[in-house]
Amino acid sequence: HSLTGQVAIITGAGKGLGRAYALELATLGAAVIVNNRTSNDPPGQSSADNTVAAIEQAGGKALADYSSVEAPDAGQKLVQLALDNYGRLDIVLSNAGVDQPTSFHKQPLEDFKHNMEINFHSVVRLLHAAWPHLRENGYGRVLVSTSTAGLYGNHGQSAYSSSKAA
Repeated sequence: HSLTGQVAIITGAGKGLGRAYALELATLGAAVIVNNRTSNDPPGQSSADNTVAAIEQAGGKALADYSSVEAPDAGQKLVQLALDNYGRLDIVLSNAGVDQPTSFHKQPLEDFKHNMEINFHSVVRLLHAAWPHLRENGYGRVLVSTSTAGLYGNHGQSAYSSSKAA
């Protein structure tokens, strides 16, 4: 199945499953917006940059974005980056996530809220920004990474489980 000419946004695409998704979609021909926040990495050495380099070395197209998905305007910026550079948007794969494992009774409410912000609210904002473009085209694919922890729970992961279930 070819994705040639299509454009994908993937959050959390610098490492782990997000990186694997980015590499696979690029292999299938999609241009990929590789989103992964930086942690004061030197320019050109972030996980997003490394994923883009791997895609380009294989002959694919990709751009790095270093936005933290919890920023209120991150979703809109990602959509605009795709439109400005590739003129379209076909696929949104919301994969970024965070876990701060601790027992519920020991977890500060702020940590619980932080998990919800990244694992749930950022997904809603990104999809809300992308939706008008996908509707206008009458086509699009949306995938949201979740976890079995959202279905069954996990000891020490009440915030993560709740946010992934949402």
